[in-house]
Amino acid sequence: MKDNSKIDYHQNHLRSLKEIDFYEGELKFFENELSKIVSKNPNNLSKIDHVNEYKKIFLKKKYRLMTLRLLIRYHESKMMNDNLIPEEADYHHLTLDEVQKFVVDFEEMKQGFKRFAAHND
Repeated sequence: MKDNSKIDYHQNHLRSLKEIDFYEGELKFFENELSKIVSKNPNNLSKIDHVNEYKKIFLKKKYRLMTLRLLIRYHESKMMNDNLIPEEADYHHLTLDEVQKFVVDFEEMKQGFKRFAAHND
């Protein structure tokens, strides 16, 4: 692999890892919001059901972020050790595409969550 390709890949990895860090932080913030909603509405089963649904969604999002982080770290390790085969270079782009898909999906979910939190604050 050419050195300039390595640098480009590495920069892409760093950007993606920063995005993952950001969305992990967002999820922590949203989980705190859910706790506030439950504490303000301990006897409202409808709201508790919605909170539980969002908890499930957040858990899936956290798992996806963890998986993407591991894939990026794996790819980075292979690349730095010059063990990257051409097919894995294609996989690199697929992984970065998955990060971008996650961002789009997350932002859509975030809008719905914000509406829910605003109505239950």
